[in-house]
Amino acid sequence: MRQVLSKLNHSFSSVYSAITLVIIFVLYLVIGAVVDYLYGPKISNSLIFNGPFFIFLLSLVTLSLVVSFLKKFPIRTRLLGIHLTHIGLITICVSTIVSTFTSIKGHIELLEKSEVKTAMLDQYQAQLRERSSGKTLYIDLNFSVRPQGLNLDFGPVYLISYLPYSEKFHANFKSTGDNSAVVLKESRYLSGVNSELIYLSSSRLDHPTSIKDGNLEIVLFNQSMLNCLENLSNVNPACSVYTRRKSISLLKKEYCLTNKYALKEDGFYSLGNECKMQKVKLEVVGDSYKYRLNNFLEDTGLKLEYRYSSNFKKHDSDILKFYEKGNTQKIYQMKLGETREIIDSEGRFYDLKFHNKEFKLPFDIRLDKISKQNNESSYELLISDQKYILNSKNSKANISGWLISLDPLSPYTPKKVKLNISFDPTRIYKVMGLVIFGFSLVVLGFQRRIS
Repeated sequence: MRQVLSKLNHSFSSVYSAITLVIIFVLYLVIGAVVDYLYGPKISNSLIFNGPFFIFLLSLVTLSLVVSFLKKFPIRTRLLGIHLTHIGLITICVSTIVSTFTSIKGHIELLEKSEVKTAMLDQYQAQLRERSSGKTLYIDLNFSVRPQGLNLDFGPVYLISYLPYSEKFHANFKSTGDNSAVVLKESRYLSGVNSELIYLSSSRLDHPTSIKDGNLEIVLFNQSMLNCLENLSNVNPACSVYTRRKSISLLKKEYCLTNKYALKEDGFYSLGNECKMQKVKLEVVGDSYKYRLNNFLEDTGLKLEYRYSSNFKKHDSDILKFYEKGNTQKIYQMKLGETREIIDSEGRFYDLKFHNKEFKLPFDIRLDKISKQNNESSYELLISDQKYILNSKNSKANISGWLISLDPLSPYTPKKVKLNISFDPTRIYKVMGLVIFGFSLVVLGFQRRIS
């Protein structure tokens, strides 16, 4: 045992091991900076700066400093600078490790003349609340680059998975009588500029059935309605569904318009001239854009799905997937910030939310006034009955250890501001460590001059 302790003491107290650890630690920080630049703070903070390897590496550096410091006991005046250096660095390292578990980070959004008492943390949560009783269930969703299988019984729903990174996917499915289409939209004047694919579906699940551009309107009908429009008459069986609600003359008045076009498998058909369905070119032009039929699918519906994406730059939203226990065949998808109404088998109503975890602040924040002069915005805040003015020159406020600052990435919007808020109980110890370390450098310089 003594031999093991002796080897550990030798390993952690040697100059070479200390230099090696420092080099590895610096390289790790450089990697973190590169990841932050390429993929943003969400990944760099979660995987690099607050990740388990960072804590492990920082713990090794701290242990090396502690062993080296203890080896130089008792404290001698001629080594005062070195002792202070060790104390300063140990204080910084220990407080940094503790802060990864105790610090609070989040944001708040304020409208002018509004007041908030809670902050939205940089953590996500699924919340299920029964309306009648107010009983609420919570589950915290910890961030991970990879999708997480939850497989959790959550009241009247079953949580399947959490996707931290996702992208939209337009999935088609068999739906007799429905039509789906993909239309290419691009600039009217410059071909290929601002081009976009628009997905239409008559199934009316997640996709629109029409496109409007000024006076131009492109409509995708289901097959029954198309058959009705191709032969508008009371004797057309395809029209029977629609004539129960309105007459043929009203149908013509609603649909048979000059600038209205119906989509079919071979292009755009004009609905003018009493819906004679005269075919036009494969391309129609609106006020701002031109449209070309890219694909047409009969007996097909479209539904919007979110699938995990390893392309972290192309990110739509965090997604929570679940199904209701009364209908296990249909999987629902919730984007971050959404709320869904759930009804259980006994007719009780619930609200399912997927949102940022909330934290009650020890003070109230009110946005009294927003002013803008010379392209510079100024925000007047009232915090615990004390006035603070934040702008580009003075973007931070410190209230009892809570740091409140303007979000530099949030664009200017009238009558609204986004504030970052953080609380680090070890901040004072980090400052003390930096002061001690800075003072140790002065002492080392002084000792070198007099030696």
